[in-house]
Amino acid sequence: MSKSTGNSRFRAVNIEDFDENAYFDNIEDIGSTGPDRTRVMELLNGGKKQEALQAVLQNPPYGSKNETLRKMCSSLVTKVLSSFKSIETEKAVRSLDQEMLDTLMQYIYKGFEAPSTQSCSVLLTWHEKVHAVGGNGCITRALTTRKPL
Repeated sequence: MSKSTGNSRFRAVNIEDFDENAYFDNIEDIGSTGPDRTRVMELLNGGKKQEALQAVLQNPPYGSKNETLRKMCSSLVTKVLSSFKSIETEKAVRSLDQEMLDTLMQYIYKGFEAPSTQSCSVLLTWHEKVHAVGGNGCITRALTTRKPL
């Protein structure tokens, strides 16, 4: 005779818990407060542009649901990028590591979402330099990240 197949305990196991490549769309608020605005402005006013760039790219508000924080961080990055002369951008980009390049590329695309008349040319200049150093992978990582700005 056959055994009873009424036992459905095996169905309680979620196989996606065991898959390391499983995609989960719910991004929680990580709680990042963004870069230290006062420190960045002090560095900018002191003429230390490269240090200001590195400081503004640290502690980005990944996954934050606070829209004002995200806009403030994006405008702060645009302000820092605008302070550089076009001949200084390549040197500044080369001083960044891969993670900072990816974050910068995310901020550049965030700036393209709400452009102003001056920011477009600045963002395009920086996009060209970041792409030259980071390659196509930098763009791909910025557009497909699971941690949006």
